[in-house]
Amino acid sequence: MKRVNIATLSFAHFHAYSYTRAVKELPQANLVAVADDDAGRAKEAGQRFCVEHYLDYHDVLRREDVDAVIVTSENTKHAQIAIDAADAKKHVLCEKPMATTLADADR
Repeated sequence: MKRVNIATLSFAHFHAYSYTRAVKELPQANLVAVADDDAGRAKEAGQRFCVEHYLDYHDVLRREDVDAVIVTSENTKHAQIAIDAADAKKHVLCEKPMATTLADADR
């Protein structure tokens, strides 16, 4: 079975560390990158999980080796990041809520 390459997009919520640690422990998954728009969080997460870190999640979405992403940003950013990931043909696991407005949920 092919391993699924996963990236975590944002460490704004503490849940990101649990999700990311779980990915590292799954034999069917491979953590390949992390991103956060806060330079300190991005660097710390990259070092903690021994993967490349990015300040712009769009750079992660452009990577051909990323199959799926985990969205753990601030709630107000969930919808746009999830939409961008889907547009980039990535599978998406989005922390709740998926959106903070009905208009964003409809998108």
